[in-house]
Amino acid sequence: MDTFKLNLLYNKVMFRKLTELRVLNAIVGFSQSIKHADVEEIHFVNRRLLKALTKEEKKKFTDLLFKYPNFKELYEAPRAPRHDLDFLATLPSNTLGYHYAKFMNDTGFKVDWYPRVEEKSPLHFAYNRQYDTHDILHTVTGFSGGSVSELGLQGFYLSQTVPNPTAMSAFAAASLNLLKTNEPSRNLLVFDYIFEGYQMGKQAEKVMFRDWEVDFERDLNELRLDLKIKPYTGHLPQLS
Repeated sequence: MDTFKLNLLYNKVMFRKLTELRVLNAIVGFSQSIKHADVEEIHFVNRRLLKALTKEEKKKFTDLLFKYPNFKELYEAPRAPRHDLDFLATLPSNTLGYHYAKFMNDTGFKVDWYPRVEEKSPLHFAYNRQYDTHDILHTVTGFSGGSVSELGLQGFYLSQTVPNPTAMSAFAAASLNLLKTNEPSRNLLVFDYIFEGYQMGKQAEKVMFRDWEVDFERDLNELRLDLKIKPYTGHLPQLS
């Protein structure tokens, strides 16, 4: 192997190692407060991990995505426009669209809350789509925005068997936080939230690439029944 190729290989390896270190540093940052994660750090982790994938990893994850229910159909369909919360808020009060708009307005969340990546591959589409629908899943699952209930939703993601670096980063950060605080009752509560979401997602239909926009005018409770999603009812204590 000539010097140029050796240098190129070395640079690739070093870039990956530096990325791994920066990701680990971001996860350590998450662990300082599992109640109030730094959203920008979360975006950084996801973008860095996506960019650092090898060709073999890209193929593996792309193959997994195309085996996932409805991914191929959604990927090949025209892209949905940004969700119009003003319009959705005018829908009947029993519909998914109405409850989604209410959730967003009550929390002050925005539909453009994350930096989109240029769609160069199915992996980029999956990245954008999971961010696009994150707050719809908050609405459908019943996990509120903010606080430790976010870990419940990440548990749901994990059991839906789709590549999701946010979930794994959140769990790693939570584990570091629990190791630092070492409060048994608090530790159990965190895992109760994760387990609540995990069990919900395991029993549910595979919905990570569902065409939710088609469901906006459907009755939310009927939709949950069809998808076998038993929503979280707020029965767990809040994390202090």
